[in-house]
Amino acid sequence: MSSGKDPDHLLEISVAGLAGMDNLTFQGESSIRSDPAGIYNRTVQYEGELQKHRLLTMKISHRDRVPNHELYTSAGSTMNGFQAKIRYQDGRWAPLADGYAEAGWVSGFNPLQQLESMINMEKTVTEEVGAPRGRRILRVQLKEEASRTLAVNMLNEQMAELRQRFEDQEGDLYTRDKKARERLTAIWEKEDQAMKKLLEQSKISVLYHITINEASSLPERLTSEIRMRYDDFSGVNRDERSLSEVRFIRYAQ
Repeated sequence: MSSGKDPDHLLEISVAGLAGMDNLTFQGESSIRSDPAGIYNRTVQYEGELQKHRLLTMKISHRDRVPNHELYTSAGSTMNGFQAKIRYQDGRWAPLADGYAEAGWVSGFNPLQQLESMINMEKTVTEEVGAPRGRRILRVQLKEEASRTLAVNMLNEQMAELRQRFEDQEGDLYTRDKKARERLTAIWEKEDQAMKKLLEQSKISVLYHITINEASSLPERLTSEIRMRYDDFSGVNRDERSLSEVRFIRYAQ
């Protein structure tokens, strides 16, 4: 039972309980708002299944249109129907060696990784009022530096994976045309530098809400908001938000 536990302690118990599950499934959806009108114009739906405690299979699909924007066009416009298998080993999630080299793309959608990483980050944990009966809702606000580190690491990882996809002969974007590869490399380097410049002057915040079942102390729902505020290269102020919601469907030990 989680009743009476303080928010920090409840978060630790819930994440520890999740880590002890041998099998589970979840479904999620992420949306990005990059339109000045405030429309969430990119949606990614995904599902995951954990088997034998360590093997996670994730499937990702796009819905709606993908915006042409500096921060996000690099983050997976070719991921429609993407599937990855990753294994938990040595304290981290790593892609399997047999043809799933691009599994790092799903790190931003992996709720198990998000919850585990959250424990060691600088944060403020409070409890929301008005939770449904038998549930508790925790509000987890990462500190400013932790928010920046999380967002920068995620985007850097995605850019590195993108480069691997067109440089590695086994990559799905690889071409035998040397000049074409050189053009891709030049484009990648330009976009990578542009992304880094934007991140340097961005204000970044990360907020989570976790709904926990009081009887089992296990998470049932995880929402996140990554917010980036910055001036683009035209001097226009941007306020972008990436929202995600994950529901844990089934647990089994």
